[in-house]
Amino acid sequence: MRWPFRKKPVPSLGLGPEPDPTPLSPEPDAFLCVVQVGDGEGGPVVSSEVMDRLVRATKDPALEALDRYFGSEEWCFRIRTITSREGPGAYFSLDVAVQPGETVASMSDLVSEEFIRRWRAAAERFLR
Repeated sequence: MRWPFRKKPVPSLGLGPEPDPTPLSPEPDAFLCVVQVGDGEGGPVVSSEVMDRLVRATKDPALEALDRYFGSEEWCFRIRTITSREGPGAYFSLDVAVQPGETVASMSDLVSEEFIRRWRAAAERFLR
C-alpha cells in the first residue's frame, strides 16, 4: 500500500553521506519513534524474500491500523526501515506528529505495541 502523505528517503548514490532531504515536521510536537522488533543479534539467518515478507506483514498492517486509530495518516509523515536477516530483526524509524489528546509517551507506546504485535504474528507465520 502507498501512503502519498508519507515521504520515502531519497536513495543515496554512494558518494558519501547526504543531508536528510525531508526535515522534521514544522509541528512543535514531532518526535522520532524507533521500534525494534525481532532479534538482530543472533538466531537463524533468513533469506531476503522472507525478510521482505516479514517487513511487509508488519509495516503495512501496523500503519493501516494506526491510521484508523488516529483518523488519518498525518500522524506519521515518514518511516524508514533497517533490517537484519540474522535473527531476524528490524528497526522501524517513524517521524511522528503528536495528535490531539495524545502525548509523546502515549503515541510512542501505541506505535511500538502495534509494530511489535504485527512482527510477532508475521514471525509466527513465516518462521515456524
